[in-house]
Amino acid sequence: MPEAAPAEGPRILLLEDEWLIAEATAHSLRRLGYQTLGPAHSVSAAADVLATATPDAALIDTVLSRESSLPIADRLTELGIPFAFYSGFERSDLPERFKDCRFLRKPIGEAALKAALEALLASAPARG
Repeated sequence: MPEAAPAEGPRILLLEDEWLIAEATAHSLRRLGYQTLGPAHSVSAAADVLATATPDAALIDTVLSRESSLPIADRLTELGIPFAFYSGFERSDLPERFKDCRFLRKPIGEAALKAALEALLASAPARG
């Protein structure tokens, strides 16, 4: 039986192209009390989410199967939405403009995921 998403709680955009990782991460987010926007499996799907909803934070895979997620990272930066790269690649693979961004290595346990999201949310600018 599918797990119900929390009615309240911070909204996290999840951009991940690997189905199994996306579903496992979305499940962990729900278990931790977050609402999941997505998972989006492509840049265009993530852009569609951003056109209709404002996440409180985002987790984005750095390299999708056929494209880079950097346009979404740029858009999140423009919108002032905190995010973390969530990747099996290395931080050193990121362009210089993202070297100071939060970076989570896959796989990540729920306790570490929760701590990272709490830090991201604490860094978010106040919204009016």
